[in-house]
Amino acid sequence: MPTKHRHLIALPLFLVLAAVPVLADAHLRLQAMTTEVQQWRASDEPVPASLPGGHRALLSPEAALAVIGEDIAIEKGSVLFLAGTKPLRVDAGMWRVAGVDGAMHITRAGQSITVAGITSPAVVSQGAYLAAVPIGMQWKTSNPLPTAELLAAWHTARRVQHLPQAFLERAIREAHALGDSAMPIPIDTHIAFDDASLWLLASIHPLHWEQAWLAAQPESVDAHLLRVLLFPQADGAQKAAPERIRTRWETAAREIIDASKEPDVLLAFILGETDDAIARFKESGYPERAENYREAAQTLRAAYRPIAREENKDTKGTKETEATKETKATEDEIAVSPADARTVADVRSVLENIGAMFTVQSRFLAMSDGSIRVAGAVFGTKQGDQAIDLTLDRERSLVSNVSRGGKNYPNVVTLEQLRAWMRGE
Repeated sequence: MPTKHRHLIALPLFLVLAAVPVLADAHLRLQAMTTEVQQWRASDEPVPASLPGGHRALLSPEAALAVIGEDIAIEKGSVLFLAGTKPLRVDAGMWRVAGVDGAMHITRAGQSITVAGITSPAVVSQGAYLAAVPIGMQWKTSNPLPTAELLAAWHTARRVQHLPQAFLERAIREAHALGDSAMPIPIDTHIAFDDASLWLLASIHPLHWEQAWLAAQPESVDAHLLRVLLFPQADGAQKAAPERIRTRWETAAREIIDASKEPDVLLAFILGETDDAIARFKESGYPERAENYREAAQTLRAAYRPIAREENKDTKGTKETEATKETKATEDEIAVSPADARTVADVRSVLENIGAMFTVQSRFLAMSDGSIRVAGAVFGTKQGDQAIDLTLDRERSLVSNVSRGGKNYPNVVTLEQLRAWMRGE
C-alpha cells in the first residue's frame, strides 16, 4: 500500500480573518491548494500500483516509486510499467522515459538506468537529447547523452541490445497479469505529438507508426536519426509494417545520409542495424520481411558507392582505355558495408591478441578507405567488462576514433597503447 502525505500551504493571518464571513468558500480554497503525495515501496514481494491516467505498475522487491499529482518518478529498483493509450512519462534521475499502449521496464540504481521495451517501445529524453528502445531491446546508461556532432560517440551512447528471451517472456506474462486487473480504458490510437519524444515513440511503435511516419516532422536531430536507425529493429511484430511505411523509411534514410557531415559513418550504422534485424527476422521465421529489408539495404549500398573521379587528362590529351576505366570503377565501388568473413576473422584475431572479446552484438564494417570500423569490442577493465567502438587500420596496425563510455577519442594509437589504456596501465 502507498503511504500518503498532505502538504498544506499556510495562509497569512489577515487573509484567514478576511475569509471568516465566507468560511465555506475559504475551506474549498484550502482544499484546492492541498497536494497529495503517494509513495509506493516494495519490501520482500512485488507490489502492484495504480497510477494517474489509468496506467499501472509492478514494483520489484526493494523498488520505490513516488507520485506527486500527475508526476511519476522511480526512485530506485526495478519497476514494470503498463502504459495505457495515453503516453506515460516516468522521471528517473536526469532522464524522463515515455511509453504508450504497452509495457516497459525501468531499473534505476543511483544515476544509472536500464530501460527495456516489453510490449511498448520506450523513448528516453534528457532535455532536448533523445535515446530510443524498440520492443524486445534494452538500453543502459549512467552518463549524459552526447550530441550528434560526433556520430561515433552519439551512436555508442545510444546503442541498444537484445533482451534475454527468458526475461522478455516473464515480463510479458507479468504485464498481462497486471493488465487483467486494470480498469478498462477507452481505445484511442491517436497520439498528439506534443514534442519530438512522442513523435519518435510513435515512429517505432507498431500501433502508431502509420500516423507518425505520415505526420509533420519536428525539428530534432536525435529523433530523425533514431527512427531511421531503429525502425528495422522495431519491425519485429507478427504483422509487418506496411510497404508504404517501409518505403518512407528508405526515403528518410537517404535524406539524413545526404544531410550528414559523416555520410559514410552514418550509412555504416544504418546498414549494421538493418543487417542485425534481417538476421533476427530469419531466425524468427519471417523470410519475406528479411528479404524486403535485404533489398532495401542493397539499394542504400548501391546509392552511396563512392563516385569514381575522372582522371585529369594530360597535355597530350591521352584518354583512358575502357579496360582501365572498368578497373578504376571496380576499385572505387568499395562501399561501406559489413566486412567479409575473412576480414572479420583477421580483425578478431588482431584484437583478441590484445584482450578484446566479442558478442553477438559486435559489428565489423568495411569503410571506403580500407579501414574497419568495429562496434562492440569488449575489454576487461578495472571497472568490469566494457564495450567500445574503434576504427582499425590493418595495414599500419593503428587504432583511431575510439568511443568509450559515451565519449569519443579521435587520437591515433598503437594496438599496445590501446591494450594498456583499457587495462588502466
